[in-house]
Amino acid sequence: MSSERAPSWRGYLELPRAVHILCVGSFVNRAGTMMMPYMALYLSQGLGFPREMATAFLGAAGVGSMVASTIGGALADHLGRKPVMLFALFGGALMILLLSTLTSPVTVLLGIFGFMMVSDTYRPASQAMVSDLVEEAQRQRAYALLYVAHNLGFAAGISLGGVLAAHSFQYLFWGDAASALIFGLLIALTIHETMGHARRAERAPVSTWAATKMILRDKVFMVFALSHTLVGVVFSQCGSTLPLYVTDQGLGPAEYGQIMALNGVMVVTLQLPVTHWVEQRSRGLVLAAGSLLVAVGMGLTGLATGLVALAATVAVWTLGEVLLASSGQVVVAALAPEAIRARYFGAFSLSMNAAMVIAPGVGGYVLAHFGGGTLWAGSAVLGLLSALGMLLVRQGLDQGRAA
Repeated sequence: MSSERAPSWRGYLELPRAVHILCVGSFVNRAGTMMMPYMALYLSQGLGFPREMATAFLGAAGVGSMVASTIGGALADHLGRKPVMLFALFGGALMILLLSTLTSPVTVLLGIFGFMMVSDTYRPASQAMVSDLVEEAQRQRAYALLYVAHNLGFAAGISLGGVLAAHSFQYLFWGDAASALIFGLLIALTIHETMGHARRAERAPVSTWAATKMILRDKVFMVFALSHTLVGVVFSQCGSTLPLYVTDQGLGPAEYGQIMALNGVMVVTLQLPVTHWVEQRSRGLVLAAGSLLVAVGMGLTGLATGLVALAATVAVWTLGEVLLASSGQVVVAALAPEAIRARYFGAFSLSMNAAMVIAPGVGGYVLAHFGGGTLWAGSAVLGLLSALGMLLVRQGLDQGRAA
């Protein structure tokens, strides 16, 4: 139900049962994903690696995710969504348990890369499955509900992870593996394959090379992916340079936790009603507004002093995050041909992962050598460029590429 007069909750209840199962499973899995947020602490405190090495090793996670985005999309289009998701969840559980036994720098580096390469093949397959399950009029709500479940799970997991890490980092590995196994069993027992069997029987699958050429030639999608990468680099500063900048302002980790808690509360409370509000509006314009708010919020960080002012900037860019999350995956689903839908989502995930790889190093260098003013001004410029790109995407969508 897409009418603006309908109660916003009713449309979510009317989503297919499989989408609700994916939301429950996503919450459980994300709540158990406790190891990666504490990986730098585990490497430095648990294994005694130098801090510089510990943070550098996190880059292996981003590279592994980039590889997974490509492989996962291709496999999901050829083999189906469900087998790839089960491989990611069951294989990821085994990989995280293996990682818990590794101690030398080389094996740990390879273990982190391998874990992310296996576990993140889940993402494009699951995004394509939702698109298979839900009609276009309901997709915005389906992806919004998944995003809320994901954020609720992350909030629960990072809180529980802090308590468990105080006793033993091994608990984090076990919790991560257990949650993945539970979600995998839930999918295995309750969800059927969603990729059309008739289509697979009637037509040979599109080769990876042909699919790659189709994606690269899709100008609307490529502008969208590039714009998403730019705003992703800006947004990723909240987990890399922002905590350093907060401490430079004389505040501590507790204050940083408080302002980031505001982000989580806003996402959970605003995502569903905002999604209901934007359903009847231009998706390209919504994306442009989201990038603009991220640009303004991050740009104002350089002028903010004190906890209240910093919290206000977080509120601004969080509104941008909510708008971007409400429409991004819907645009991908609308642009993607059915035969290579998962590979479109893989390319979309690749743009997000690229931002996560680029952002910490570039942001840290600018902050260290040029100061916070330059960092946040540069962030605002990148966000504005992203907003302009999203306006070009809107033009392409209005010309008929998507509703």
